[in-house]
Amino acid sequence: MFTAHPRIIGVEMSLSGPIFLLGLWLAMDFRSVVAVSSSASHFVRRAYEDIDPATQICTIGYHQSTMVGTTLYVDGGYIWYKNGSDHVGPNMWLRALDTSKAFIVTEVDEVPIKFIQRPPEVPEMSAGDLWTYKGSLYQRGGFPEGADTNFPGWNQSPNGTLSDFWKYDIDTNDWSLFQHNPTATGGEAIKRIRHAQSVVIESLNKAFVISGEVENDNTYAVGMKIYDFEKEIWEHQVTPWSAWSNGLANHLAIDDPGYILGLSGSMREGGRMDAIEIYDLERESWRETQTATAADNRIGIPEPRAKPCSVISRAKDGSSYNVYMFGGYSPDGAKGFAEVWILSIPSFKWFLVNTGLSSGAEVPGTYEASTCHIVGGGRKLMVYGGRQRAQSFSAKCDRTSIHVFDMTTLEWEEVYNPDDGEYEVPEEIYKVIGGGPDGRATLLPEKGMANSDMEGKFKKIIDKIKEGSTNETATSTESDTLSESTSDTESDAVGGGSKNGLAAGAIAGIVVGAVIGLSLLVFAVFWIRKRSKTKHTMVDAFPPVAELSTAPPPQELDFSPHVQELHGYMPQELGARTDDGTSYYAPAKSGGSGQDMQSHETSYAY
Repeated sequence: MFTAHPRIIGVEMSLSGPIFLLGLWLAMDFRSVVAVSSSASHFVRRAYEDIDPATQICTIGYHQSTMVGTTLYVDGGYIWYKNGSDHVGPNMWLRALDTSKAFIVTEVDEVPIKFIQRPPEVPEMSAGDLWTYKGSLYQRGGFPEGADTNFPGWNQSPNGTLSDFWKYDIDTNDWSLFQHNPTATGGEAIKRIRHAQSVVIESLNKAFVISGEVENDNTYAVGMKIYDFEKEIWEHQVTPWSAWSNGLANHLAIDDPGYILGLSGSMREGGRMDAIEIYDLERESWRETQTATAADNRIGIPEPRAKPCSVISRAKDGSSYNVYMFGGYSPDGAKGFAEVWILSIPSFKWFLVNTGLSSGAEVPGTYEASTCHIVGGGRKLMVYGGRQRAQSFSAKCDRTSIHVFDMTTLEWEEVYNPDDGEYEVPEEIYKVIGGGPDGRATLLPEKGMANSDMEGKFKKIIDKIKEGSTNETATSTESDTLSESTSDTESDAVGGGSKNGLAAGAIAGIVVGAVIGLSLLVFAVFWIRKRSKTKHTMVDAFPPVAELSTAPPPQELDFSPHVQELHGYMPQELGARTDDGTSYYAPAKSGGSGQDMQSHETSYAY
């Protein structure tokens, strides 16, 4: 259903004359024609002639796409079509791909995709943008695809301005036309632009359109246009460069609102890949150009390229952000690229992680004008569509137009599984930037960062990482000190000898002797105490000698020598045993430390 925005232009439609329709039908050999006129333009729409978009289209390129939840929406672009004859023409369907389900990427019947026909009033545009804002889709910019006017369903789209939006309500399946003041604040005229770099940041309620090419003018758009969804107005900002198209824009969401990173493309800096443009969203200005370097000087940095696609993925702790870039072509059009590169931030190091030269239907090859999105719980890079640099109808049909790259294993996959786990920093990356799969990166550019605010934010993260590592090291050192003696003993026993102490046999003898000696000591103390109690009881049972002075002293019961001997014996014997016993306790205490060391080693390995 088509509806016009109540605040904007209503589109009046009427059928043209039957004679005109009959003439077109006879001349162009198709089943029916509906001519729709409006105050803005004339549409000529042919019937769809039983085209099955799932099985009769080879591939799609120069389209627009966006994610809403787990659904990937694809709009516009042009397609290579095979149905007994070969054609290149516009994409007439809005596609909706459910990325929450697993499927084989090369099997048409496996892919959970829907093809939604659009009303004839909605133009079929290429090289524009498809934005998501509050659950609705916004089609912006681009140019009409007229590669083959004999293509069934070809629609001559109207000329217009950048301020024209077509909004699609997903819940109601309704399209509506928005038209706003074509002049931005500051008096800058807003024209329809194609091949621009754009990004939507919903937290700011804004979309950013960077440079691009002016439709039907063969000129480049100057500056950056900002659209405010809530105020429904355009703003204009000056940029440090005069022209830029076919490049990339990514939102680096460190803190809020973060930054926009601009890279690659044509015209700007000659497409140099070592020059990264940074837009500070908080200060609302383009700050400095950051220099990027090679992680491996033998490989270097990517060659200049236009029309690649990219996504940006975040480590779990936010210590690094990795821009994954795929495909594109050289600015002179001489060759295409099949590589996957990673620009790791904040180190601003380039890594070549996949050359794309391996065989297999899951490997896309040298593609340009694809679109890239993060799917599958944040671990997968989904590449949709794209045009081969030497595209021809003799090439194989890529009917699903889908390719999936695992951003952790760095491999193209034949089977897409959204439940493969969370994103982890690849080993090839963290070996250079520091840390591990969960993050903990500590590498900054050798010459510092061009944007001091961004550098300060990353330094705070790095300081926390180093502080945590220092605390762990201090705890480990204390445990090592307490367990050092036992650790050495255990190591020597395993090795069959000793470097600094006794042999294993001597140690075993001491341990056995200590156990026996300790047992004898305990028994002796028990026996002596029992005997002492008995003898003291016997002595106390008799009256003092002074009370028996009238009787002759009994010689057999003279206990004096025995009492002296008892009191002389106890301290001497127990004192010697106690001193010896102390030396026997030391190995037992050392053995206890050995248990602590075992626990410490487990903690240290983690």
